[in-house]
Amino acid sequence: MLSDIDKRLSELERTETDQDAAFARKERSQAGEEIARAEDEQELAQEQAARKHKVLICHATGSASNPYVEIEIAKAGLNGHAGHAGDIIPAPADGCPTTAGAGAVADAETHDARGRIPLPGGPLDATLSTNKPSAQVGETVREELTAANRGTTPVRDIELCGAIPAGFSLVSAPGARLVDGAPCRTIARLDPASVATLAVRLRLTGRVRGATHARVGLLLRVGSRHAVRPHLDLRVTGAASAISISPQFTG
Repeated sequence: MLSDIDKRLSELERTETDQDAAFARKERSQAGEEIARAEDEQELAQEQAARKHKVLICHATGSASNPYVEIEIAKAGLNGHAGHAGDIIPAPADGCPTTAGAGAVADAETHDARGRIPLPGGPLDATLSTNKPSAQVGETVREELTAANRGTTPVRDIELCGAIPAGFSLVSAPGARLVDGAPCRTIARLDPASVATLAVRLRLTGRVRGATHARVGLLLRVGSRHAVRPHLDLRVTGAASAISISPQFTG
């Protein structure tokens, strides 16, 4: 009789121990969920607070076929865009115009090239445009390079580079670093519906002997596997010099 009672007591103790362990696991799980929710709410609050200090603008690309890209910039940086001819600040509620005004088209006379990298979360588009279709020796050419996330998930580890054609020298590329002689911008993360840009100014210092066009291009790379290289031909005129044509990108 006593042995049966002891056995029953042992079973009850084991049951209580199992129940306590299950309750403790449930408590830890709930605490983890609460921490995750709190972190999400904090991140959302931080993003909303950051957006209060940002504004959407329509940045003029100088392209007749793709005249504007919508970008989000800090309000403190608006002065840097105030002098950009053609920028619309802030962007209209219904989005940026899809056609440029006659003055902008006449001023730009641009042509552009486009490429696309298919990704699991949606495509990453690349656009290259110049502010003129031709250049004479001594003239500068403005390039506008863009990477646009058309997908639904962030894209990480992006490298946006502009080629320097033979016969040209680099004048400026704000925010870029040189990689194998090409100005490049590294974007750690590009959120959906966001655009990253790289502005490059080149000067034609000497036309390649026997060449009437220079190939202007960009390299858009995601990680180490995905790359696209849209390019366009720029007509060059002026005194020829003995310059050999070299590859646009290495590696």
